[in-house]
Amino acid sequence: MTERIWRLTLGISILTFLSFDLHLLLYGLIGIMFFEGITNIRTTKIVSRLRYGEDYINIMRKDIRCIKSSRAFQFEAERMLRFAMASAMLVTFVIYPIWFFPWFIGLMLTSAGLTSICPMLMVFQWLGFKG
Repeated sequence: MTERIWRLTLGISILTFLSFDLHLLLYGLIGIMFFEGITNIRTTKIVSRLRYGEDYINIMRKDIRCIKSSRAFQFEAERMLRFAMASAMLVTFVIYPIWFFPWFIGLMLTSAGLTSICPMLMVFQWLGFKG
């Protein structure tokens, strides 16, 4: 599973849960995003490892060697994106409800999944997080 498919699935799930007022499932998604952001154990890595086995591990080792060490933060931009999404959803849906912001997050994740262009991820990479 690629990050693009994960963003598309996450965006569609958020929009669906908001449409049908499935708040408990939305809380679960927020929890999954926080878990992935804090621990860097991603659903995409787990699915790919289960799907490809040892081949995926060898591919990941090659990618790790290619990472630039001159970045400002030793923290991945994708990880920061998940943590920021979860924080924004927690604040605007649970703590201080603003009705349009969770919808905006769901629409932006869906469009990022469809187009493979995520403005927030590009901002995090521009700030110096590992890409």
